[in-house]
Amino acid sequence: MQADCWIAHRGLPARFPENSRPGLVAALKAGARWLEVDVQLSRDGVAVLHHDRDLQRVAGIDGVVAAHPLAALQRLDFGEASRLGDRFSGTPVCTLAEATQLVAAADARLFVELKSVMLDAHSRDAIVAAVARGLGDHADRAVVIAFDATLVQAARGLTPEVGWILPSWEPASLERARSLAADYLFCNVRKIPPEPAPLPEVPSRWVVYVEDDAVAASRWLERGAWRVETDCHGGAA
Repeated sequence: MQADCWIAHRGLPARFPENSRPGLVAALKAGARWLEVDVQLSRDGVAVLHHDRDLQRVAGIDGVVAAHPLAALQRLDFGEASRLGDRFSGTPVCTLAEATQLVAAADARLFVELKSVMLDAHSRDAIVAAVARGLGDHADRAVVIAFDATLVQAARGLTPEVGWILPSWEPASLERARSLAADYLFCNVRKIPPEPAPLPEVPSRWVVYVEDDAVAASRWLERGAWRVETDCHGGAA
Protein backbone atom coordinates (compact mmCIF):
# COMPACT_ATOMS: atom_id res chain seq x y z
CA MET A 1 0.00 0.00 0.00
CA GLN A 2 1.42 3.37 -0.99
CA ALA A 3 2.45 5.72 1.80
CA ASP A 4 0.35 8.56 0.40
CA CYS A 5 -2.85 6.56 0.96
CA TRP A 6 -2.53 7.01 4.75
CA ILE A 7 -3.60 9.92 6.94
CA ALA A 8 -1.79 10.22 10.27
CA HIS A 9 -4.59 10.21 12.87
CA ARG A 10 -3.78 12.67 15.68
CA GLY A 11 -0.11 12.43 14.71
CA LEU A 12 1.47 9.12 15.68
CA PRO A 13 -0.42 8.03 18.82
CA ALA A 14 0.83 4.43 18.63
CA ARG A 15 4.12 5.76 20.01
CA PHE A 16 3.64 9.38 21.05
CA PRO A 17 1.08 11.50 22.89
CA GLU A 18 -1.83 12.19 20.56
CA ASN A 19 -2.22 15.66 19.05
CA SER A 20 1.26 16.56 20.31
CA ARG A 21 4.14 18.30 18.60
CA PRO A 22 6.43 15.23 19.07
CA GLY A 23 3.76 13.00 17.51
CA LEU A 24 3.23 15.30 14.55
CA VAL A 25 6.98 15.57 13.93
CA ALA A 26 7.33 11.78 14.11
CA ALA A 27 4.45 11.25 11.67
CA LEU A 28 6.01 13.67 9.19
CA LYS A 29 9.38 11.92 9.52
CA ALA A 30 7.60 8.60 8.88
CA GLY A 31 6.42 10.02 5.56
CA ALA A 32 2.92 11.32 6.33
CA ARG A 33 1.70 13.74 3.69
CA TRP A 34 -1.69 14.19 5.38
CA LEU A 35 -2.23 14.57 9.12
CA GLU A 36 -5.46 14.86 11.10
CA VAL A 37 -5.72 16.81 14.37
CA ASP A 38 -8.50 17.79 16.77
CA VAL A 39 -9.06 21.42 17.72
CA GLN A 40 -10.69 23.15 20.68
CA LEU A 41 -10.52 26.75 21.89
CA SER A 42 -8.95 27.97 25.10
CA ARG A 43 -10.90 30.37 27.28
CA ASP A 44 -9.15 33.27 25.58
CA GLY A 45 -9.95 31.96 22.10
CA VAL A 46 -6.74 30.28 20.99
CA ALA A 47 -7.07 27.11 18.90
CA VAL A 48 -5.21 24.20 20.53
CA LEU A 49 -5.01 20.50 19.73
CA HIS A 50 -7.13 18.28 21.98
CA HIS A 51 -9.66 15.54 21.33
CA ASP A 52 -11.58 14.66 24.50
CA ARG A 53 -14.43 16.57 26.09
CA ASP A 54 -12.29 16.90 29.25
CA LEU A 55 -8.59 16.94 30.14
CA GLN A 56 -8.45 13.88 32.39
CA ARG A 57 -7.17 11.17 30.03
CA VAL A 58 -4.47 13.22 28.32
CA ALA A 59 -3.44 15.81 30.93
CA GLY A 60 -4.54 14.06 34.13
CA ILE A 61 -6.73 16.84 35.53
CA ASP A 62 -10.44 17.51 35.75
CA GLY A 63 -12.04 20.24 33.68
CA VAL A 64 -12.27 21.25 30.04
CA VAL A 65 -10.07 23.16 27.63
CA ALA A 66 -12.47 26.11 27.43
CA ALA A 67 -12.12 26.72 31.19
CA HIS A 68 -8.44 27.64 30.88
CA PRO A 69 -6.62 30.46 29.09
CA LEU A 70 -3.76 29.42 26.85
CA ALA A 71 -1.13 30.35 29.45
CA ALA A 72 -2.69 27.93 31.97
CA LEU A 73 -2.97 25.15 29.39
CA GLN A 74 0.70 25.59 28.54
CA ARG A 75 1.60 24.82 32.16
CA LEU A 76 -0.15 21.44 32.01
CA ASP A 77 1.48 18.17 30.99
CA PHE A 78 -0.11 16.70 27.85
CA GLY A 79 2.25 13.69 27.82
CA GLU A 80 -0.52 11.10 28.42
CA ALA A 81 1.10 9.70 31.55
CA SER A 82 -1.75 7.25 32.13
CA ARG A 83 -0.90 5.50 28.84
CA LEU A 84 2.76 6.31 28.20
CA GLY A 85 4.20 6.72 31.69
CA ASP A 86 6.85 9.41 32.07
CA ARG A 87 8.35 8.98 28.58
CA PHE A 88 6.92 12.30 27.43
CA SER A 89 6.65 14.08 30.75
CA GLY A 90 6.38 17.83 30.31
CA THR A 91 4.88 17.74 26.82
CA PRO A 92 3.01 21.04 26.40
CA VAL A 93 -0.24 21.58 24.59
CA CYS A 94 0.26 22.11 20.86
CA THR A 95 -1.46 25.07 19.27
CA LEU A 96 -3.02 24.93 15.83
CA ALA A 97 -0.56 27.61 14.73
CA GLU A 98 2.37 25.35 15.70
CA ALA A 99 0.86 22.36 13.93
CA THR A 100 0.18 24.40 10.82
CA GLN A 101 3.77 25.65 10.70
CA LEU A 102 5.11 22.09 11.02
CA VAL A 103 2.91 20.83 8.22
CA ALA A 104 3.71 23.76 5.93
CA ALA A 105 7.45 23.36 6.49
CA ALA A 106 7.19 19.68 5.53
CA ASP A 107 5.09 20.42 2.43
CA ALA A 108 2.28 18.29 3.89
CA ARG A 109 -1.43 18.96 4.49
CA LEU A 110 -3.71 19.00 7.49
CA PHE A 111 -7.25 17.90 8.31
CA VAL A 112 -8.50 20.05 11.20
CA GLU A 113 -11.41 18.57 13.13
CA LEU A 114 -13.51 21.18 14.93
CA LYS A 115 -14.78 19.45 18.07
CA SER A 116 -18.47 19.98 18.77
CA VAL A 117 -17.76 20.58 22.47
CA MET A 118 -16.52 24.05 21.53
CA LEU A 119 -20.11 25.10 20.93
CA ASP A 120 -20.72 24.85 24.68
CA ALA A 121 -18.52 27.91 25.25
CA HIS A 122 -17.93 29.64 21.92
CA SER A 123 -20.03 30.85 19.02
CA ARG A 124 -19.54 29.49 15.51
CA ASP A 125 -18.19 32.84 14.38
CA ALA A 126 -15.65 32.88 17.22
CA ILE A 127 -14.58 29.32 16.38
CA VAL A 128 -14.08 30.11 12.70
CA ALA A 129 -12.15 33.30 13.53
CA ALA A 130 -9.87 31.47 15.98
CA VAL A 131 -9.15 28.68 13.51
CA ALA A 132 -8.42 31.27 10.83
CA ARG A 133 -5.85 32.85 13.16
CA GLY A 134 -4.31 29.46 13.84
CA LEU A 135 -4.01 28.61 10.17
CA GLY A 136 -2.55 32.01 9.34
CA ASP A 137 -1.17 32.15 5.82
CA HIS A 138 -1.44 28.38 5.36
CA ALA A 139 -5.20 27.86 5.12
CA ASP A 140 -4.64 26.46 1.63
CA ARG A 141 -2.86 23.49 3.26
CA ALA A 142 -5.78 22.67 5.55
CA VAL A 143 -9.23 21.11 5.32
CA VAL A 144 -11.68 21.85 8.12
CA ILE A 145 -13.88 18.88 9.14
CA ALA A 146 -16.52 18.38 11.84
CA PHE A 147 -19.35 16.14 13.07
CA ASP A 148 -21.54 19.20 13.47
CA ALA A 149 -22.89 20.04 10.02
CA THR A 150 -23.49 23.65 11.03
CA LEU A 151 -19.78 24.02 11.81
CA VAL A 152 -18.98 22.57 8.39
CA GLN A 153 -21.26 25.14 6.79
CA ALA A 154 -19.80 27.97 8.89
CA ALA A 155 -16.28 26.96 7.88
CA ARG A 156 -16.92 27.02 4.13
CA GLY A 157 -14.49 29.54 2.71
CA LEU A 158 -12.15 29.30 5.69
CA THR A 159 -10.27 26.54 3.88
CA PRO A 160 -10.50 25.67 0.18
CA GLU A 161 -12.25 22.40 1.02
CA VAL A 162 -14.30 21.08 3.96
CA GLY A 163 -15.30 17.66 5.25
CA TRP A 164 -18.14 16.14 7.26
CA ILE A 165 -17.77 13.27 9.71
CA LEU A 166 -20.66 10.85 9.28
CA PRO A 167 -22.40 10.36 12.65
CA SER A 168 -24.05 7.06 11.72
CA TRP A 169 -24.71 4.67 8.84
CA GLU A 170 -28.43 5.37 8.87
CA PRO A 171 -30.07 6.30 5.54
CA ALA A 172 -30.82 9.77 6.90
CA SER A 173 -27.11 10.40 7.54
CA LEU A 174 -26.14 9.25 4.06
CA GLU A 175 -28.86 11.46 2.55
CA ARG A 176 -27.58 14.37 4.64
CA ALA A 177 -24.09 13.68 3.28
CA ARG A 178 -25.39 13.95 -0.25
CA SER A 179 -27.19 17.23 0.42
CA LEU A 180 -24.29 18.74 2.36
CA ALA A 181 -21.91 17.85 -0.48
CA ALA A 182 -18.74 18.36 1.52
CA ASP A 183 -15.49 17.68 -0.31
CA TYR A 184 -14.65 14.82 2.06
CA LEU A 185 -16.81 12.37 4.00
CA PHE A 186 -15.20 10.70 7.02
CA CYS A 187 -16.57 7.54 8.64
CA ASN A 188 -15.48 5.24 11.44
CA VAL A 189 -14.77 1.78 10.01
CA ARG A 190 -16.85 0.21 12.81
CA LYS A 191 -19.97 1.94 11.48
CA ILE A 192 -19.65 0.59 7.95
CA PRO A 193 -21.27 -2.76 7.06
CA PRO A 194 -18.59 -5.45 6.70
CA GLU A 195 -19.71 -6.83 3.35
CA PRO A 196 -17.35 -6.03 0.45
CA ALA A 197 -19.86 -3.85 -1.38
CA PRO A 198 -18.52 -0.50 -2.65
CA LEU A 199 -19.00 2.51 -0.42
CA PRO A 200 -22.14 4.45 -1.37
CA GLU A 201 -21.90 7.06 -4.09
CA VAL A 202 -21.76 10.54 -2.61
CA PRO A 203 -20.43 13.84 -3.96
CA SER A 204 -17.46 13.57 -1.59
CA ARG A 205 -14.22 11.63 -1.24
CA TRP A 206 -14.52 8.89 1.38
CA VAL A 207 -12.03 8.74 4.25
CA VAL A 208 -12.27 5.88 6.76
CA TYR A 209 -10.79 5.71 10.25
CA VAL A 210 -9.04 4.16 12.17
CA GLU A 211 -7.35 1.23 10.42
CA ASP A 212 -3.74 0.21 11.14
CA ASP A 213 -3.54 -3.03 9.14
CA ALA A 214 -2.21 -2.52 5.61
CA VAL A 215 -4.17 -5.43 4.12
CA ALA A 216 -7.44 -4.21 5.62
CA ALA A 217 -6.63 -0.65 4.53
CA SER A 218 -6.11 -1.87 0.97
CA ARG A 219 -9.58 -3.43 1.05
CA TRP A 220 -11.05 -0.09 2.09
CA LEU A 221 -9.37 1.53 -0.88
CA GLU A 222 -10.82 -1.18 -3.14
CA ARG A 223 -14.27 -0.38 -1.75
CA GLY A 224 -13.87 3.25 -2.73
CA ALA A 225 -12.08 5.03 0.11
CA TRP A 226 -9.79 7.86 -0.96
CA ARG A 227 -7.56 7.67 2.14
CA VAL A 228 -7.34 5.69 5.38
CA GLU A 229 -6.56 7.18 8.80
CA THR A 230 -4.05 5.27 10.93
CA ASP A 231 -2.52 5.52 14.40
CA CYS A 232 0.80 4.05 13.29
CA HIS A 233 1.81 5.73 10.06
CA GLY A 234 4.58 3.93 8.20
CA GLY A 235 4.14 0.83 10.36
CA ALA A 236 5.71 2.66 13.29
CA ALA A 237 3.65 0.88 15.92
